[in-house]
Amino acid sequence: MLGWLGFKSDNSRYGPVQFSIILAKSGGSSRVISIGVLQAKCFFALFCVVIILVAIGSAYEIYHHYAIKDQIVQLEKTKTKIELVTLEQDQRQQQDHKTIAAYQNQSQQKEHETIAAYQDLANRMKSLESKLQRIHRHDEVKISMKNHGVQETEALTGMGGAMTDLTGETLRDWLLHYGDRHLNRLQTKLDSAASIPSGYPVDMADAKITSHFGIRSNPFDNLGSEFHNGLDFAAQTGTKVYAAADGVVINASPMGGLGNAVKINHGHDYGTAYGHLSKILVQNGSTVKIGDLIGLVGSTGRSTGPHLHYIVYFKEQAIDPLPYV
Repeated sequence: MLGWLGFKSDNSRYGPVQFSIILAKSGGSSRVISIGVLQAKCFFALFCVVIILVAIGSAYEIYHHYAIKDQIVQLEKTKTKIELVTLEQDQRQQQDHKTIAAYQNQSQQKEHETIAAYQDLANRMKSLESKLQRIHRHDEVKISMKNHGVQETEALTGMGGAMTDLTGETLRDWLLHYGDRHLNRLQTKLDSAASIPSGYPVDMADAKITSHFGIRSNPFDNLGSEFHNGLDFAAQTGTKVYAAADGVVINASPMGGLGNAVKINHGHDYGTAYGHLSKILVQNGSTVKIGDLIGLVGSTGRSTGPHLHYIVYFKEQAIDPLPYV
């Protein structure tokens, strides 16, 4: 059905004007409805109202559509921001975990290094104690400390200096640093001390000194004088002879007037020799420690009877052995 609004008037020139509504049907027939002016105005106003309402509804639908679309866009942006924040937080957590793990590994490594350093200091101290025990054989070591002593004067009491708080890692670092320095200094001193001949080369319960270092009369005919470059210890044949310091044997063989003899290089410019032995118990190149058995007393070479001829060398020159026994 199709309808439209039209108008027509009667044949009179000034007749009343009427509006007609023509309703057309699909079958070809139509129907005409005539209405007055007032009714036409009302109909037109109603039609306009309907058009306005339709326009407002359409505008609202369009606005609502774009508002929803904008909300969706905002939600997508918010979701993206949340995902980025979450990703950033995850990355920070991973970084924090890595940092914590690295710090823990570093702390463990440092702790292990500290323990190893302490263990090294302890091992070195044991080694030094062992050297001290060897050096102090028979409580007869004579190490000069003249150049290392500290002199105190009661009248002078001034002291001071900046204060350092030794706690935690500072104390540990101080112990490791200065402990290591002092151990190195002590090690050097002990190494030097171990190279200094000290103590008697024979047990004095079985021997005695019969000739000193220096000018003496000829023991074979008592005519004239001669220079004696060592100490003579008279003892029974077979009495044990000991190394007077740590060192390396550089000669273990007959040496002319010394007969069967042993010569040892102790380092730090010191050396010793042991002559007139009945038996040599070490070989060339042997490493010896203070107190090691190196031979037996005899009377080989230029000798008037069983005894040990003991020589101390410093810078290849024979010196008086008496201060070193």
